[in-house]
Order: sequence, then structure tokens, then C-alpha cells
Amino acid sequence: MILDPINDRACLDALTAQVRQRVDPRAPDRSMAALARELGSTAALVRWLRQQPQRDDTGAPEDGPRVDACRPSQRVRFLPVDPNCVERSLTYLAVAELIDPQPSRRLATTRTPAGLLHTYPVEDDQAVVLDPQVRNGGEPGCCVRNGAGDRELRLRISPAFDHALRVAARAVAIAGPSMARPAASLALASVGVPPTALGSIEQALRAEGLTLGLPSSR
Repeated sequence: MILDPINDRACLDALTAQVRQRVDPRAPDRSMAALARELGSTAALVRWLRQQPQRDDTGAPEDGPRVDACRPSQRVRFLPVDPNCVERSLTYLAVAELIDPQPSRRLATTRTPAGLLHTYPVEDDQAVVLDPQVRNGGEPGCCVRNGAGDRELRLRISPAFDHALRVAARAVAIAGPSMARPAASLALASVGVPPTALGSIEQALRAEGLTLGLPSSR
């Protein structure tokens, strides 16, 4: 059963309405119904979604379709090959509902320590982690709604985030230019900052005359 969102209502209400339309028993979305039959369980659906690569929504008007009820506007594609967190969540709500409609499911939004938006599904009051698997370990790494291209990024420096920035800067200095970005990403991940935010963080720091010490070009 798909319930109303927990928060972020203007945006998530609009997204939830799209999901409900696609799981209407009178005319369910054929592609989603086929995926539900193929996977057979919500556990398999979670594994499948975690295997999908991430492509951030940078807010480009031509990157759509878009939902203007969200601020900033949100790209919304169903069953894309490279979803961000919102698109993973919408796919989960729809396909999980077609697999097993008994649990209660809804959307929620939170902010990462870097101030980026992260949307995720909640099933029977438990968050469902759909973030993509990282290459070297297989554990999920945080994905966000609007990523590295989000020009509205504002750094909110909590004590934990300040410590992570200092650790990241030391890691960059030790790792050297060739491994600077992976080293910084691992350090920032310790406080839940997704790797896709690294470029925006460095850009925001440089605007203040600071830097993690990353090379200017890749």
C-alpha cells in the first residue's frame, strides 16, 4: 500500500501521484509489471536497483522529464539505466507494490551533511537503502537527488564535517595527485558525504580561498 510521503510534501506528493498512476490495477505499467514478474521478490528488487549506476540530476532543463513541484526541479524517469536516488525510490515503490502490496510504503527526503537532498523509500517504517554499490567493496554508497552539478550547494560545517574535511585534506596530501580524489572521497564518506559531491565541495571551498588540495584537472 502506497501512503502519502513523510515530508517534502509539495515535491513527494507529485512524485507519489505518478507512482500510483503506474500501479493502478486497472492498467498497470507493462514494463514495471514485467520487471515485478521477473524479479519475483522485493529483496531481488533491492539488489537489482543497487546494481544500477548513478547519474546525478544537475538541473539541466533538457535532462528530463522534470517535475517543477520539486525545488530545485527534479528529473523523473521510470526504469532508467542510470537512476539517481529519486528515480530508484520511484521504481522501488512501483515495482514493490506490484510484487507485494501488503507492506506500507512511502517516500521521504533528508539532507546529507553536505546539504544535498537525498530521497528514499520507507517500508513499514524502515528506510530501504537503494544506493549504488561501490566498486571495491560491494557496500552501498550514498546517492543524492541533485549532485555534483548542483550550483546551489552550500557547505554547512558541523564539527563532524569539519573534521572530515581536515582528514580528507591530509589524505590527499599523503596519497598524491594520482590517488587524491579516491582518498578524499573515502574520508568524506565517513560522515555520509557521497563521492558525487566531491567536485562541488572543492569548488565551494575554493570560492572561500580554501581547498582540499585536489588537482585542478583530471
